[in-house]
Amino acid sequence: MHFTTSQVTDVLHTRGMKLSAEMRRCLDQSVLCWVATANDYGRPNVSPKEVFSSDLTRILIAHIASPKTVRNIEVNPQVMVSVVDVFAQQGWQFAGEASLVWADSPGFDEVVRPLNAITQGLYPMKAVLVVAVQEAKRIVAPSSWLFPDRPSSLVRKEVLSRYGVQEL
Repeated sequence: MHFTTSQVTDVLHTRGMKLSAEMRRCLDQSVLCWVATANDYGRPNVSPKEVFSSDLTRILIAHIASPKTVRNIEVNPQVMVSVVDVFAQQGWQFAGEASLVWADSPGFDEVVRPLNAITQGLYPMKAVLVVAVQEAKRIVAPSSWLFPDRPSSLVRKEVLSRYGVQEL
C-alpha cells in the first residue's frame, strides 16, 4: 500500500502517547525489538527487528526483510512492539498503530534518518514502519515480584552466570 502525499503527511505527524525517558532508554539500549502483528484472519506473527529507533511518541522500525509483517500491517495496523533487557529481566511492551512509509514516498528521508545513523547507511531499507504508540506496559520477569527484596545487581549477576556471560 502506498500513500498519497497528504496521507504520508498524516502518518509523519500522527502522534501517540509520550514515551518516557526510561522507555526511550530501554529502546535505545535493546539489541532487538519484537513486532507482533496479525493477518486479516487473526493469525499472529512475531518477528525480530534489529534496526529501530524512537522519538517522543513513535517507534521507527526498518523494513529490510519483513514480508509477513508488512502484509499484516496493510490489513491490520494494530501492532505490539516489545523490548527486553534479558540480563535485567525487564523491558517494555508498546501497543500502537503502524503505518508504512515507503522509500519512494515523501517524508521517507525524515523517518529513515535515525535508522541510517544506526546502520551507517549499509542496510537497504524498503520502508519504515512508523508505530504511533498508544499504550505502554512494563515487562518484568516473575522473579521480580516473587522475590521483590532481591537487589537488581544480584539479579543481573545471577542471570549473567546462568547464561555463561561475562561483563566487559
